[in-house]
Amino acid sequence: MIRKIGEPGREEMTEFLKKGGALNLFFKADLENFGMESPRHSFWGQYAGGRLSSVVLRFYDSQTLSLSGSSDIEELTPFLQKGRSLAGEKSAVDGFRGILDPRSYREQIFSHLKVLKEVQGLPEEEVSLASCEDCDELFELQLEIEEFELDESGKESYCDALLSGTGRIAYLRKESGIVSSASSVAEYSGGAMIVAVATRPGHRKKGYAAACLQALCRSLLTEGKEPSLFYDNPQAGRIYRRLGFETAGSWAMGTILKEEK
Repeated sequence: MIRKIGEPGREEMTEFLKKGGALNLFFKADLENFGMESPRHSFWGQYAGGRLSSVVLRFYDSQTLSLSGSSDIEELTPFLQKGRSLAGEKSAVDGFRGILDPRSYREQIFSHLKVLKEVQGLPEEEVSLASCEDCDELFELQLEIEEFELDESGKESYCDALLSGTGRIAYLRKESGIVSSASSVAEYSGGAMIVAVATRPGHRKKGYAAACLQALCRSLLTEGKEPSLFYDNPQAGRIYRRLGFETAGSWAMGTILKEEK
């Protein structure tokens, strides 16, 4: 049986999510920041023998999945097909490859930071933390990054964390404007997810992204929030490991295939 999880199911879900550690960061952040349900998110549970066996977080029309050994893939499949995308720990998402567009499927390394290894010589004195007024200019930078494959429809999602107070953005500005940034989303009392580490073409290999990331991570750790991130770029991975990030698992994501009408 799959049903929306309400307030009476909070305690059971909280215990279920503890087993995934940092990999369940998105669930923990929305639960702490917005409760069991809001216009932007909801939690859905699959139950076997009266006990919770799977949890799905719906954030707008994207979905994040957390499974257990008693999850029923066959029952979950038509439920997940109603969403736009699916993400989660790789072994969980693997069971649903058949409903994912193979062109969109991505596997990434999930890394976690407990202690920041300070890298000397980075231009960190030029890094600032963004305010809501900076969002438009920062999103323009994201649009220039080919790897992100963004269009104007992604602006609401990109700005959501900054506007809702569940994330922050460190950026570096030159005379030509903002040239590099690193963002956190899904912040809660114990952690945060690092996303959108970017440098404008023509300004790369100067330590700008590393400077933004180091400043951002220090800001988070000072508040007791341990950063996590996922990546599939070996060059980026070297930067992350240099700062102290350690591999914690594998992550996968993809767009749900829709039947043509």
